Amino acid sequence: MDISQDFQIRVPMYMSAPYSGELCVSAPIFKMAIVLQIPCGKWQSEKFYVANCVLNTFLGIQDAIVQPGTSNEWVMFDSELGEQDRCFRFPNLFFPEREQEIYLTSMHIKKWARQATSIAPGILGIQNYPSQDIPVLFAAKPCHSLSDIDLFGTIFFYLSRYEECILGPRDEIGRFLSEQSVVKDFHARPVVDEYIWLIRSLLERAWPGCGLDGLNYKLLVSHDVDVPHSWLGAHAGTPIRAAARCLLKEASPRSALRTLRSYWDASLDPIYCFNWMMNEVEALGLLASYYFLTGGVHPLDLNYNLASKPISSLLSSLATRGHTIGLHGSINSAYDASLMLKEKEVLEAATGNSVSAVRQHYLRFSTPDTWRIIASAGLTEDSTLGYADRAGFRCGTAKRYQVFDIKAQATLPVFETPLLCMEQSLLEPTYQGLTPDQAFDYVVCLVDQVKAFGGNFSLLWHNHNLVTGIQRDLFLEIIKYAS
Repeated sequence: MDISQDFQIRVPMYMSAPYSGELCVSAPIFKMAIVLQIPCGKWQSEKFYVANCVLNTFLGIQDAIVQPGTSNEWVMFDSELGEQDRCFRFPNLFFPEREQEIYLTSMHIKKWARQATSIAPGILGIQNYPSQDIPVLFAAKPCHSLSDIDLFGTIFFYLSRYEECILGPRDEIGRFLSEQSVVKDFHARPVVDEYIWLIRSLLERAWPGCGLDGLNYKLLVSHDVDVPHSWLGAHAGTPIRAAARCLLKEASPRSALRTLRSYWDASLDPIYCFNWMMNEVEALGLLASYYFLTGGVHPLDLNYNLASKPISSLLSSLATRGHTIGLHGSINSAYDASLMLKEKEVLEAATGNSVSAVRQHYLRFSTPDTWRIIASAGLTEDSTLGYADRAGFRCGTAKRYQVFDIKAQATLPVFETPLLCMEQSLLEPTYQGLTPDQAFDYVVCLVDQVKAFGGNFSLLWHNHNLVTGIQRDLFLEIIKYAS
């Protein structure tokens, strides 16, 4: 069937071949006898994984059949009609069947590093595309239609964080930054979600009226509690000196007295603004996620006592109001399974509830090792994978998905909700260094894409950056636009 024409999917899924891990289902149910044959050759676990991610997790297809193929192509067709009618074929280019030894080596990355480009939708015969061009990474040359693009291989490349297992060096604390990526030109594009849109369009054109869902949008607000209050680790003399400086600098006895009293009453501390944060999010009909540090010995780990009055009161208030409490894994926990488990148990003891969600402090992460450590600690939800130095789509998607251990060649019982935007990425001079107006405009572009292609706009904002009027105004402006 000619797939280089006008478009728009709907279908459901069953795994007909061995597959490790239960993938999440995010869309409705529709009965259709779709078959996806994966390319023959090596990396069958990887191919089954991405096939099921696409059909099940992203498209909500629950009764489709994924099976080994006999060719070096990805082949989709209706089982009742066979391959002779309504058959879509895509090349298998990402997995190096003829040069298997280069897999997971820098040579494999270098082979494709200069291939990344963009093509106008019209050249590929695509109409009504929500963007002015289509990102192309792994494709035949020349590329004249979708049947020349390895859509599934590209999706696996992004979801598995393939390049992060190979490329280096990292920054001073071991993080993979956006500038190190071979697809850094697409950091602000949800390439995976764009490719899902294309596949959806093909299926809806082949089976009109099937009405596949999957373009659902949601704002997810979260807060990492790095510095819960101004006097973390301070002794009584510290606020006295701070109040004196305030009195000398501002000549305001009231301000000086408030600064002094905030040492004993956290509600007077501008950094301890959690009640305001909860009120503003709840006013939009939303609930947020709060991630707490529970230990760590690295200089960047800020230790605070969960049993102290300000923190215990906060934990109680969050639970009562229905917000999510998660673990903020310490710097070293990203590489230490026993430490991750210990920190989780400390938080569970403090809250009296089980904890399933985690985000790593400073977004420190090693792919796929940290996922494996998270799984070993019994945590199931991660939201670490955003670039620290730039807001955007590190995983190429705004959708929640089950992760794959590329070294062990197996799925893990962990689901990633990619982090798309952190206020420090936008505003810090060492990162993007945007003004508030520029930051808002940048976020609008990200939000609009998530709304167009479906997914979650995952926003992280630290409480210690909600102190000034400018900071609060920008936060409110963003969540109101994104809600």
